[in-house]
Amino acid sequence: MKAIIHILLLSLIFPVGLWSQTSPSGSGTTHVKINKKGTSVPRPGNSAPAFQNVSCSYDGAALYISFVNGEGECELTLTDNASGITSNYYFDSEAPACLMVGELLSASITITTEAGNTYVGEF
Repeated sequence: MKAIIHILLLSLIFPVGLWSQTSPSGSGTTHVKINKKGTSVPRPGNSAPAFQNVSCSYDGAALYISFVNGEGECELTLTDNASGITSNYYFDSEAPACLMVGELLSASITITTEAGNTYVGEF
C-alpha cells in the first residue's frame, strides 16, 4: 500500500512526459483538459485545486487516457469539430488506454463511465 501511495505522489511531482503540453503544431503531444460534467462551480475562495481524475493527451494520431481511480468500462464519444463526424470507442478505465483516432485538428470528447460519471473535453 505504501508503494502505491509513493508512486502516486511521485507521479504528481514528476509528471510523465506523455501528459505534458507541447506546441499545437502537430509535432508533439497536446494535453487535453478533461472536466467532470456538472462540476464547473468554482471552489470556495479558490483555496485548493480541483481533483482531476482523468488525464488525457493527443499526439496527432492516438488519444491517451488514464484514470487515477478506475470507474469500470467507459464509452468515449469523439466528435470531429471540422466535419461533425462522431465516433465511439470503448475501453476499461482500470488501465491506461491508447485509442487510435487518426489525425484531427479539433475534436470534442465525452467519456461516460460505468460508475455513472461523465467527463467532457476538447482539443
